[in-house]
Amino acid sequence: MITKRQQREGREKAARLMREAGVVFQEQELEKLEVADFGLSRLETEGAQIFSLFDTKRLAARVITLFPYQTEPEHWHEPEGTGKEETFRVIAGTLLLYVDGEDTLSRGKIPEESRAYYTCRHELVLGPGDTVTLEPGKKHWFQAGEEPVVFYSMSTTASDARDPFTDPHIVRVTQITE
Repeated sequence: MITKRQQREGREKAARLMREAGVVFQEQELEKLEVADFGLSRLETEGAQIFSLFDTKRLAARVITLFPYQTEPEHWHEPEGTGKEETFRVIAGTLLLYVDGEDTLSRGKIPEESRAYYTCRHELVLGPGDTVTLEPGKKHWFQAGEEPVVFYSMSTTASDARDPFTDPHIVRVTQITE
């Protein structure tokens, strides 16, 4: 749960970073910029700012902004049907992406309150222009490094509200309070 003030400040900060990275959008579109805390009420450590460019039945594109060491919790996209294939491309900053594999975590910081729910420890470090594609069903989580990161998330069928998370406390739809 976040406050209206946190939502407004998160949107403004994300919009500034997106503009600095060269992402073009119309001012009225900022209302579509989601400030997600995943129901944990720890936006600074576990959250994301997600701007949907478009979302059709077969294709979706988003710009995701993470503040320093802000983390989108570990999750995967169900492989049912054709499954969601997702491609990340970094625009600005450093994206620390974690997938299953050998434990090479060195630059990232697992949120202490949720340590048990971060099982992927194979670290991929992506900078501007770097691209990686994740197959349906591949568990992953990501965070910004010391500086904010702005990146594209392009995917087949987007079903974010149905994505399973390792942490059973996650609530995908953010609730806003006064």
